[in-house]
Amino acid sequence: EKNRFRISLSSNKKPGHAGKEGVVRSASSGTARGGSFDSRTMPILVYLILIWDKLTRRRPLVRQPDAQARADAETKTLALYHFRACPYCRKVRRDIRLLGLHIEERDIKEEPRHQAELVAGGGKKQVPCLRIGEPDGTARWMYESRAISGYLRSRFAVSP
Repeated sequence: EKNRFRISLSSNKKPGHAGKEGVVRSASSGTARGGSFDSRTMPILVYLILIWDKLTRRRPLVRQPDAQARADAETKTLALYHFRACPYCRKVRRDIRLLGLHIEERDIKEEPRHQAELVAGGGKKQVPCLRIGEPDGTARWMYESRAISGYLRSRFAVSP
C-alpha cells in the first residue's frame, strides 16, 4: 500500500501537536497516522472544488428572448436544495447553468431554515433535491443528481 499524505491546517491545542503551521497526516485513517477527509481538511477541498468548477465552465444555452421568458416563468416553481461543495450538487448546478435556467438555489448549510424545509417537505436531508411546485399547489421532491439533470434536460433543452 502506498503511503499518501495530506496537510491539515488545524489549530490543535493538545500538547505535542503542531498548530496552524500544519500537521502532516496519512490519508488512510482519521488519526495522526492517517485518515479520510475530516472537518479540518474540508475547507481546502471546498476551495479546490470551487476553483475546478470555475476553470471547467462551458458556455450556457442561449435562447431567443421570448423562449427565455417562458423558461424563466416555468422555473419560478422550482427550487434546488444543495450545498456548495457537494460534487453531485455541483453537477446539477452546472447543468442548470448550461441550460440557461434561473432556478432558486437554497443552500442547506448556509440557511438552517432551508434544511428544515427540505426535511419537512422531502422527508430526508439529502442533496441535491429539486422541489417542483405543481399547479395545484402541492410539491414534488426529486432526489439524485442524475434524475434531476435528466428531468431538467427533458423539460428545458432546446432541440437543434
